[in-house]
Amino acid sequence: GSFSVKSGFNGENAPRSVIPNITGSIKDSSNTILSENSYYIGSEAIVNSSNLSLAYPLESPGRLDMDQMEDIWSYILYKELKVLPEEHNIFHIEPVYSNIQSRMKIAEIMFESFNIFNIHIEPHGPLSLWSTAKSTA
Repeated sequence: GSFSVKSGFNGENAPRSVIPNITGSIKDSSNTILSENSYYIGSEAIVNSSNLSLAYPLESPGRLDMDQMEDIWSYILYKELKVLPEEHNIFHIEPVYSNIQSRMKIAEIMFESFNIFNIHIEPHGPLSLWSTAKSTA
């Protein structure tokens, strides 16, 4: 669903990381409590929500805020999974209603910002079928 972002490694039975799909930036720059970070992602954004302007990068199926998603992907790769993206292939599962422009932007960000070697983008519908050993529904 669009509430969380799940990530992990191929061959594992469950995701290594599941974070809420939410970002937060400080409302008031003079707030000294949150001064060490100006931007929060996932659970950190929820915990500090009273001091933050919250946003949801995946607002509706097929609509991604790419700048916020880039921040989330960076957080996942470097802080949650603790990997160097250029050493891994990326398999990205997208919403069914995603368009070609969205796919191209995802690939552009992954190649240019994270220097990945390879990316495969697939809609989640067929993957759900294949996970149950079915090819049609």
